[in-house]
Amino acid sequence: MYRTSVFKFSFIFFLFCIEILPAKMIEGQAGHLQKNRQSDVTRNHTLCNINNWSYWLYRNGKSGRTPYNNNSGGVYPRGTAIVVYQDGLVWGARVNDEVRVGGQTYIIGTKAVSDHIYRIRWDWARLPRADLVRDAGELFNVPDSAVTDSMLEIIRDNYLNDWKNWPVDKGAPYVDVDKNGVYNPVLDENGMPDFQFGDYPGVAGADQVIWFEADDRDEPRTYNLYGSKPLGLDLQVTVWAYKAPDEALGQAIFKRYKVTNTASETFKEMYLSQWTDTDLGDYRDDLAGCDSVLNAMFTYNVAEDSLFSALDEITPAMAYVLLSGPVVPAAADSAWIDFKRVPGYRNLPMTAFAYYAAGSTTYVDPAFGRYEGTLAWYNLMRGYEPTADLLHPSPFRHLKKDGIGPVTHYPLNGDPVSGTGDVDGQGANFKASFRHMAMVSGPFDLAPGESQEMTVALVGGQGSTYLNSVSVLKDNIRAIQNIYKNPSLWGSTFVPTGFKLFQNYPNPFNPITHIRYTLPVAEKVNLTVFNLLGQKVRTLVNEKQQAGAYNVSFDGQFLASGVYFYRLRAGKEFSGTRKLILLK
Repeated sequence: MYRTSVFKFSFIFFLFCIEILPAKMIEGQAGHLQKNRQSDVTRNHTLCNINNWSYWLYRNGKSGRTPYNNNSGGVYPRGTAIVVYQDGLVWGARVNDEVRVGGQTYIIGTKAVSDHIYRIRWDWARLPRADLVRDAGELFNVPDSAVTDSMLEIIRDNYLNDWKNWPVDKGAPYVDVDKNGVYNPVLDENGMPDFQFGDYPGVAGADQVIWFEADDRDEPRTYNLYGSKPLGLDLQVTVWAYKAPDEALGQAIFKRYKVTNTASETFKEMYLSQWTDTDLGDYRDDLAGCDSVLNAMFTYNVAEDSLFSALDEITPAMAYVLLSGPVVPAAADSAWIDFKRVPGYRNLPMTAFAYYAAGSTTYVDPAFGRYEGTLAWYNLMRGYEPTADLLHPSPFRHLKKDGIGPVTHYPLNGDPVSGTGDVDGQGANFKASFRHMAMVSGPFDLAPGESQEMTVALVGGQGSTYLNSVSVLKDNIRAIQNIYKNPSLWGSTFVPTGFKLFQNYPNPFNPITHIRYTLPVAEKVNLTVFNLLGQKVRTLVNEKQQAGAYNVSFDGQFLASGVYFYRLRAGKEFSGTRKLILLK
């Protein structure tokens, strides 16, 4: 495996470029990068990089791999060293007694459906230059000092266009402010959804949201993965994160996979699996773990890692956490479906965990491009070793104690901090080296036209030592699980930064228009309409209101056409007046 040496060489070369090369040469290289990579940045791949993570995503379903050297593409903490080499979603099911498997591991068995990968921020219109520079530097793979104005313009245009053209009609999520189940944003004078007053793109409270759509209907792609025919599956992926670098919420990236059966046959005994090849700095000292209580799989180190130590950083730990699995009927329960609780179902938990380790002849990756790989993956998802024998599968076992341990669907289900349970690297378990992991949920049936979803979180933790990082990681996991179960805690609620009275919309109008304003603090509010003579025509608001954004309707059907004025008074702090025109 070449990844560590490549990373070290790239890091040294990067330092050479920014310290030794003349500034003019760097500037010229940056311009060349901008010209050649503009189409890729706006179309094929992007970054989730709003908090302590930096994580690459592609519109064909590939994720966790950087586009510039095809190496590790998940960094935690942001700006330090790698923790994810590559990851993806793998699914398996029976179709007319034939097993089929698809998805993404090292080979991508899906093709892009959306015209580009969408990425938004609710604060796109007022981003500080420093935030834009850091964003552009990461996206274009150049030092901040080499970021050009044209690069910043590309970033701004991406955020603007994706906010305006967010594909709700194709399934991208939106915040239903008025809770009527219909996307009806209030548009500003430029036709942009105004999050202060109406429905808006994304996920409630999230500071950055990414969305794309792919499918498995390209038969050569799917066959090249594990030798299987396509299922006929549509995949929509929503990724979101919160700008809270000093809180548990800022240590996570949320990822929802939504799969829809577009075929004519029912998929029987189907499973969804989050797969990953984690490289926690130098991959040669990695260990893996599973926590079936927390529905998590995690990676940590056997000692302080050399790459993190070189950066004067404590070695972190990272995990994939199943927040809500596919659903099955349950009369007395309720489940998370499409960002809300739905009665009559329950979410499946993590039903199996698997890992691959250097030095093992059985705990290995299933073969690529062969039907045996399909059968091995399906056995793995059922909770067995990855063999091709479906009738007589071999179970995983706990290996901490020498000899044959108990049968389990959750190998390495132990606590490395206390040393209890089945702990990697101990007993008959394998020595520290590279680790690949898979977290599975199922089975369920998926009829034609039906959808299922699975939401996971990538979570990081950095403590006072490499082992304390595992404790911090688990504390972060618990906090994030609590937040996920309480949508009211999903990020900070928008609070306006100042008093503002907006121009009514539409204007001119007949007979109804809307008047919008914001209050940064609670105040007594008076909103009144006057005619040209200064005579009061209508009092629209006369009460104390809490801080927030407001949208008041004004009906002029009983008034004569002409020019009117509306005035907002908010306590002793603010008074504003604007003109409106009624045309009948």
